[in-house]
Amino acid sequence: MKLAIELLGWVSIVLNLVGNEMLGRKRTGGWPVRLAANAGWMAYSISVFAWPLFVNHIVFTISNSRGWWQWHRQDRARRSIQADTACVCRCPGCVANGAD
Repeated sequence: MKLAIELLGWVSIVLNLVGNEMLGRKRTGGWPVRLAANAGWMAYSISVFAWPLFVNHIVFTISNSRGWWQWHRQDRARRSIQADTACVCRCPGCVANGAD
């Protein structure tokens, strides 16, 4: 059992690093990776009775969930704006196409 708990801690560290790297590169897939890392850390902290660590990762889970939701909202708004301003005529000299 001790080996399984230690392995869970190491897997959680790897998930933290991978998720942080993905978010640093603005990849939305980093959010679910970070949430998986938080779940791993919460399970680990319960196993070793580290209650401050458990509370810390509850806070991180809330923060990561909010961040993921905000990125989703911003991406949806950006796509809506791009769709509204896209040139439908596709003419080379059109200002909407970015030509001056």
